[in-house]
Amino acid sequence: MSDQRTYDAMRTASLAIQVDGARAPADPIKFTAIFLALGGSRLAACQSANAAAENAASDATGARVTLESAVTRLGALDRNVFNFIKSVDDETLPPEQKAAVFEAYLFPGGELRDMEDQDRVLQIARKISEIAAGPPPSLPVAGLAPAATVTRVNSWLAIYDGNALIANGGDRETLIATRNDKRDDLENWNTRARGYYIAGSDDGEYSKELAKIGLQPKRMPGEAQPEPKPDAPGTVTFDPATRTLTVTALPGHATSLIAYRQPAGGEVVEAGVSTGTTVSMVSYGPLMPGVTLGLPQYHGQ
Repeated sequence: MSDQRTYDAMRTASLAIQVDGARAPADPIKFTAIFLALGGSRLAACQSANAAAENAASDATGARVTLESAVTRLGALDRNVFNFIKSVDDETLPPEQKAAVFEAYLFPGGELRDMEDQDRVLQIARKISEIAAGPPPSLPVAGLAPAATVTRVNSWLAIYDGNALIANGGDRETLIATRNDKRDDLENWNTRARGYYIAGSDDGEYSKELAKIGLQPKRMPGEAQPEPKPDAPGTVTFDPATRTLTVTALPGHATSLIAYRQPAGGEVVEAGVSTGTTVSMVSYGPLMPGVTLGLPQYHGQ
């Protein structure tokens, strides 16, 4: 079962992080590096916990089936990371550095080795997640796993761990409680982010900058007219390789792009949000079999 509060928290945090990335260092609303990193880690934790709660089977039998699917997906993602590292040219990633990257991701000698071993698949996936959370200074950035791949790895690891809990006699309530705790942590970060915006402008709570992260600014008396609705969207393209939706341009009066999806037999939920023209369909969890993709909607203030 989806939780709208969780989706609201993830949307606000995602927008705040994306908008901050475009701010100049001297911008008074610019987040500190420490605060930005905290937001990123709390958002990732909330995304993973949400994926685990929403994709947990109702019984041990169903959980074991989902475990098999998760291992298959993780194995494919492990291979994606291996192939990515292998594809980086020698000028960008010299051979000795590439060897170190392969070693760090548990591909010794630059070899894929036995990917039919479930334990090895999980070990590599957890290493991908671990390196993304705190890349060793010795590893060159050019060889690090792509962020989009890491997001999918984290989601499937959360689904695996959640269903492993159920397969071993646990229940979904434990996963839902964890999801709610991570959501509360993220909501607290969002509240502090809102404080940055209020403190960074003489307009305070009336600052229109709040609208950029999906928050409603206060309006002066006489200004309480509704803002214009975003114009109609143009052509929308889905890229199955990157699992993204792309529009040619944000329509007038739009400040962000929100994508939706509907699992088979489930309710419509948000899939991702972007301040640009491309939005990921797997930001808040992986695409499961039978999912229906929703055309993007636009948010504007």
